[in-house]
Amino acid sequence: YILCMKTYLKYLDENSAEYKHTRSIHDELDRIAGRCEEELLISSTQLNELKERLDNKFECFKEQRKLMWHAPVKKVSPRRHADIAQRYMILFSDCILVCSEESGRKLEIKRELSMRGITIDVVQTGRPFTVPSSDPQANPTTYYQFRVNAVEKSYEFLVEKESEREIWVKKIRQVTDAYNNRIQATESKELLCGYSLIKFKF
Repeated sequence: YILCMKTYLKYLDENSAEYKHTRSIHDELDRIAGRCEEELLISSTQLNELKERLDNKFECFKEQRKLMWHAPVKKVSPRRHADIAQRYMILFSDCILVCSEESGRKLEIKRELSMRGITIDVVQTGRPFTVPSSDPQANPTTYYQFRVNAVEKSYEFLVEKESEREIWVKKIRQVTDAYNNRIQATESKELLCGYSLIKFKF
C-alpha cells in the first residue's frame, strides 16, 4: 500500500486537497511500518549474510561486537548537493561501516567510523531534500537528511522515509551512549586500579 501511495503521490498536485489527504495517510502508514521494522531483531542469518557480502574483510564476529542495524542509504556530496551516491551503512556496537554496493551484492568498505565522540544531527532545511524525477510529469523524489559527525569524517545521508531517519538517529544515539558508558566505566576501573596500586606501594 505504501509503495502504491508513493507512486500515486508523484502524479498529484502538491497543493491539492487530494495530495494532502493521501500524504497524511501515507505518512501514518509509514510510521507504523517503521515501528514494526524497528522491533525486528537482528538475526544470525543477517549477520552471516553481511559477512559474506563484505567478503570476510571485516570481523563481524569480533568478541563483544554486536550488529545493531543496517540498511541502504544515499550519501550527499558536501560540495555538490546534486551529487548523490548509493551507500550501505552498517551499525555495530563499536563502529559504523560506510560501504558501497558493488556487483553481485558485494559490499566494499569505504570508511570505518569509531563510535567515540560520534554525534548525529537531523538536518532541517525547512523542506525535505528533493531530487528531480527523470519523468517530467512526476513530482521530485523526496528524501530526509541526517548528518553523522565522526572523528574520521562527517557524512550527510539521505533516506526516503522520515521513519527511516528516525530509526537511524535513535539507533546511533543509543549505540553512542552505550559505547561512551562502557568507555567511562573502563577508564574509571583503570583509574581506581592505578590509585590502589600507588596506595599499596606507599
